Amino acid sequence: MSRAALLTSLTVAAVLVSLCAANTHTRVTFDNNVYSDLVIAIHPDVPENPDIIDRIKTIVTDASEYLHITTRQRAFFGGVSVLVPETWQDRPEYEAATWETYDTSDVRVAAPNPEFDHNPYVRTFSGCGEKGEYMHLTPAYILDEVPLGSTEYLWGPSGRVFIHEWSHLRYGVFDEYGIPAEGYPNFYFNENGRITVTGCKINTPGYSRNYRTNGRCSTDSATGLPDEECQFFPYLNTQGSGHGSVMYMQFLTPVDHFCDDSEGDHGHNADAPNKQNRVCDGRSTWDVITNTQDFKAPDGTPINTARDVVSTEPTFRIVKARKPRYVLVFDISGSMDSIDDPSINTPRRSLLHQTVYKLVREGIPDGSHVGMAKFHSWAERLTDLTEILTEADRQELADTVPNEASGGTCIGCGLVEALEILSMNGADPAGGIVIILSDGDESAGVTPNLTQATAQLVDAGVTVHSVTYSSAADSRMEEVAASTHGRAFFFSGASNSNSLEEGLREAVRVQNSAAARASSLQLYSNAVKLEVGATFDATVLLDSTVGENTEFSFGWTDETGVEWSVTSPSGTVYTNSSAEVSYNHQAKIATVKLAGKAEVGSWVIHVQNPSNASAQRVVLTVNSRPSASEPPITANAWLSNSDLQVWPPRAVVYAEVTQGLSPIIGAHVVATVQGPDNQQNSYTLQLRDDGAGADLTKNDGTYSAYFTQFTGTGRYSVSAAVTNPDGTAQLKTSVAGSAAPFQDPSKMPVSTTSYQPVETFERQSAAGVFQLLDYKPGDGFPPSRITDLEVVKVSYSDRTVLLRWTAPGDDYDQGQASQYDVRMSSDTRSLRSGFDRAAPVNGSMLTSGSLSNPVPAGFHEYIQVLVPLSDDKTVVFAVTAQDASGNTGGASNFVSVTFDYQDSYGEGSEGGSGPSAAMIGAIVGGVLGAALIIGVSIVIAVKISSGKTRIREIRITPRDNFGADVDLPPYSGPKGKMDATAHA
Repeated sequence: MSRAALLTSLTVAAVLVSLCAANTHTRVTFDNNVYSDLVIAIHPDVPENPDIIDRIKTIVTDASEYLHITTRQRAFFGGVSVLVPETWQDRPEYEAATWETYDTSDVRVAAPNPEFDHNPYVRTFSGCGEKGEYMHLTPAYILDEVPLGSTEYLWGPSGRVFIHEWSHLRYGVFDEYGIPAEGYPNFYFNENGRITVTGCKINTPGYSRNYRTNGRCSTDSATGLPDEECQFFPYLNTQGSGHGSVMYMQFLTPVDHFCDDSEGDHGHNADAPNKQNRVCDGRSTWDVITNTQDFKAPDGTPINTARDVVSTEPTFRIVKARKPRYVLVFDISGSMDSIDDPSINTPRRSLLHQTVYKLVREGIPDGSHVGMAKFHSWAERLTDLTEILTEADRQELADTVPNEASGGTCIGCGLVEALEILSMNGADPAGGIVIILSDGDESAGVTPNLTQATAQLVDAGVTVHSVTYSSAADSRMEEVAASTHGRAFFFSGASNSNSLEEGLREAVRVQNSAAARASSLQLYSNAVKLEVGATFDATVLLDSTVGENTEFSFGWTDETGVEWSVTSPSGTVYTNSSAEVSYNHQAKIATVKLAGKAEVGSWVIHVQNPSNASAQRVVLTVNSRPSASEPPITANAWLSNSDLQVWPPRAVVYAEVTQGLSPIIGAHVVATVQGPDNQQNSYTLQLRDDGAGADLTKNDGTYSAYFTQFTGTGRYSVSAAVTNPDGTAQLKTSVAGSAAPFQDPSKMPVSTTSYQPVETFERQSAAGVFQLLDYKPGDGFPPSRITDLEVVKVSYSDRTVLLRWTAPGDDYDQGQASQYDVRMSSDTRSLRSGFDRAAPVNGSMLTSGSLSNPVPAGFHEYIQVLVPLSDDKTVVFAVTAQDASGNTGGASNFVSVTFDYQDSYGEGSEGGSGPSAAMIGAIVGGVLGAALIIGVSIVIAVKISSGKTRIREIRITPRDNFGADVDLPPYSGPKGKMDATAHA
């Protein structure tokens, strides 16, 4: 399918389902073994069909019972809300939504993601034991209308599938089967050199097929293992609970558990190269789950322990979405008269007035209800909730934005006033959004104070987004945002930072997907300090996915204004005398508004500070609405957490870049971090999508990096700019077979991935604020743990192994490490329990590469190791990185190779006495990936040293939880293929 056909097959609204996804904060509670406040939201573009609601009830009811069983009587679902969109007709059973919104929901029913088709999946960016963002289900999946056939026939009972995905979402565990496309193989060699199932279990009866042809499997000539197209499909009448787990073949009838650390049927295979082992460092899923906050108190005491219940059936509420309701709350205390840059001589109140005026005029979606309040020693209402329908509505509201400063600071007063605005005429305030800005500490003795107001807002179900202006702002501003599931932003007051406007726009955009679709996208945002007579030029790229109702905006601080021009790609010049320009001299803003579709290409902005003016702070922004013909390219940035209490902190910046739901890879993503002071110094940070360091999954369109350049306690404002300057970015369009194994190989769709060039573009997104509470001088950051160690090539004849990994940095994934420590052992368990006691790989054992001269972070590192002769059948490798201060990262994932070759042909068999390098098992063991299970009996083509191919039947029999014995009797079948017949 062509790129255009694929993208236009999805509506713009449907593909924008993930626009704000990464900023979701679940409100699910867990108490006395019951999950409450689970929200399942239906996207506005899903056609009305009440059967979807009925099927959701059935699926979640079945899931609740299965959850209670698999958590060993520790958990089930209680209260569940199903959110239907505004586009659906009213029904008597529908209640008005309160706090429930699509973009804060836990489960989303929406059009298929091209990456997964109708397969359920969870969007997650975080590590082991950390919650994911949301679960995605398609209407066709819920209604059992998937074109391939019955959903239960394809994936198994929907309730079980729901709990498989819930375990990703809530508990932060990962798949135990293979995902070859992500680097997690379907097969591996165990420590005895035997071909072994990748999974939690290795003794599941079934058969193997090539999922593309439904025929016999072939051998990968590079590894000697079944190739990536070979899948295992278990017999569905398999008996015995030891044959699978919730994260591995959950559709098998006997499966009623997560793998644990026992030695019995439920025991975890820590050696399998699956994603669970890689991300969680070999821990079992049950160990991860029982150590989450759902089941363990901060002091380590188990909570929500097992109990019997009469019923696990949930209760359901059907609620209908409401239009967004915002209350903007402004600090007008005396400190807002402060001047951050004396050379510019502009008070904070004027910058606030300019920014909020512009937000109301340009940034709040049509149809929103907006109220405003101000506070100093007390609070005053500026406007009640007003629906924005016309330009006159906007202008009237914008004219109300204050520009004054006096008195003390009662932040709590402002918040309570906002709550009263949301509660007018008996309205339920739940689901309302308060955006509050303040620049200082709350005055002593005020009532209600910030802490008291926060408690009221939490009880009312209101979300607060906080914007702090200056490092002196009250430290509890971030707390009120976190307590109410909001976002926090920070503006230092620096003249070269536009984080004030970026934070306010993001606070409006983040909450509601319908509003986000109607809002313009920010293509460019910049603030510059221009001395007298100085000029500034910028080039802004408008791509074909945007261009509707484009606005170029200029803001300045001196009464004389600035001279400016905007030049289109075809040479049309817009100046202050053009008909498309509007002015507000009080707010000191000029805006070029281009009706219809703007030209695609490079637009040039020129600004000059007149010679008769003083130095000025000039703000430049470009915003544009999506094209009607195709989904827009979007960028969405966020932070791992705002409150950094422990040194050294693990502060991660994320940015998701997509077109519709398809990821864009190869983009240039740079975060800018403004420090606690209001000086001009800032820090840049390149984000990468390479599956290393802070990045969880390679080439998924999510770019990540650790920020480590802290200079002291305080707030650090973060924004991200995304560009494609050299045209290397690509749109990744996949039609995946499945993220989970199909029960019937003949129904498994062919998995295809294509990459289409992406035009030049640029986007801007505010990520939020880090608040560092504990700073210690010196180097406290170790290199990141290496998670992608792999075997590239093995030579049987000279016993060399070529290893590759992505280099970490001096500080997590930043900079350059000082040296590596590579260790080897005969088994993974010994290496895992005693890395420092294992045999080191020293420089004399290297035939290429270096352990003492690492490449910079993000580049590939290669070393070739000469393995000494020994009686060990398998050699297992792991590596750590060290920095110049002696900080050491954790031990990497384990990879194994086998030099043991058992030839069952006997003397004189064709092909000589030993295998080629291709047959030597490069075992990516332990922590690499997730894989499907191999068959109980398969036939594999084995290349031997002459280069000819022999066929072997590989009979896999249960041995223990960590491997399988593999016998290689002669086989007379067709050469080069794998027998698809299973042996029970």
